[in-house]
Amino acid sequence: MLFSQSIKPSTIKDFHTLQKGITMKEQNVKIGGGGTLCKPGGVAQKWFGPFVPVTGPCLKLVSKITPDLIWENGVWQYIVRRVVPSIPRPYEGQRVTKIRHFPLMLKYESSGGLAWPLYYRGCFEPFVLKTISDHLSPGMFFIDIGANCGLHTLIGSRKVGESGRVLAFEPQPDLCRLIKENLNINKITNTQVNNCALAETKGTLNLCFPDGGRDTYAALDFQSGNSMYPTIPVDVDTLSDVCGDLAENAHRYGMKIDVEGAEMRVLRGARRLFDKKRPSFVTFECCGGFLNRFGDSDEQLIDFFKEYDYELSAMVNHRWVPFDGYDSYKKHCGNSTELLAKSRQ
Repeated sequence: MLFSQSIKPSTIKDFHTLQKGITMKEQNVKIGGGGTLCKPGGVAQKWFGPFVPVTGPCLKLVSKITPDLIWENGVWQYIVRRVVPSIPRPYEGQRVTKIRHFPLMLKYESSGGLAWPLYYRGCFEPFVLKTISDHLSPGMFFIDIGANCGLHTLIGSRKVGESGRVLAFEPQPDLCRLIKENLNINKITNTQVNNCALAETKGTLNLCFPDGGRDTYAALDFQSGNSMYPTIPVDVDTLSDVCGDLAENAHRYGMKIDVEGAEMRVLRGARRLFDKKRPSFVTFECCGGFLNRFGDSDEQLIDFFKEYDYELSAMVNHRWVPFDGYDSYKKHCGNSTELLAKSRQ
C-alpha cells in the first residue's frame, strides 16, 4: 500500500521504477508477465514467443528446486528477466499455491504485485518470512501492517498458534476478502482482519487506484478530492487505538510493517503503544527514496527505533548485519531496505 500527499502519474511511475529496480533508461520498457522486462514486438518476443508453453513450466520447475540463497542472489531472476524476456503471465484471475517451506496454502490474484514470485517460487521474501517465523512462538501476539493477500499473516498465525493472536491491517476491501479466504482455506481462527489504513491520526480518506492495480499501487490521498483516479473512502486509524489493550495484555508481541514509504506515519500513530509496551521485534522496509516522497527520511526511521533502544540489523547478502546508527547503516548496509529491530528488554 502507498501513502502519498498527492498522487501524480509521474510519481506512480517513479515508484514503479524504484520498486522493480529498473533504471531510468528502461522506464519506457513494458513490464510483462510478473515483472518480466520485454519490448512488445521486439526480437526477444519473436524468438521466445513460440516456446512460452515450454519455457513457462520449465522455469517453474527450475525455480522450485533452486535453493533460496542462489535464487535471492539474483542468478535465476536475472535469467528470467533478461534471457527469457517474453514469458507472460501463465494464468488469469485467482490461483492457490502452497507456501514454500510452510504447510500453508495461499490464494492470490494474477494481477497482484506478488503474483510472479508466488507462481514460480511459492514464496516472496523467504528470508524475511523465516525471520518472522523464528521470532514468533506459541501464545505471542503478531501485527501485520500492510497485509496484502495475507502471506505474512498466515505465517504469523501458524507460529503463534491457537493460544496466540494476530491482527492484520489492509485498507483494500478486495484484499481483505482474500485474506479471510486464505484464513478459511487454512482453517485459521486466531486472526482478525481490519479493513482500514494506519496513520498518525484517525479519520476517513480516499483510497485511489492508479494504474488499475490493487495492491502496490493503491494509495491513500491525503488531499481528499484532488485525485484524478477512481477512489473509494476508507477508514484510517492509529495503531495505539486499535492494538493498545491487546498488545499490553500480551506477554510478547511482534510486528511487520510494509507500507511503501509510510512507515513513519504508522509509527507516529503507535507512539503511545511503544511508550507503554514496545514490540519485541519489528521487521520493516527502509527505503529512503520512498520515505522522502512523504516528507520523511531513512534517518528519521532509524532514529525512531534507536530512541526506544532497539538493536538494529539490516539484511545484507541474506544475513542480518547489525549496525549502531544511521551513519553505520549507510556505511555498511546502505543498499539494504529490509531492516529488523529487536528490543533489548
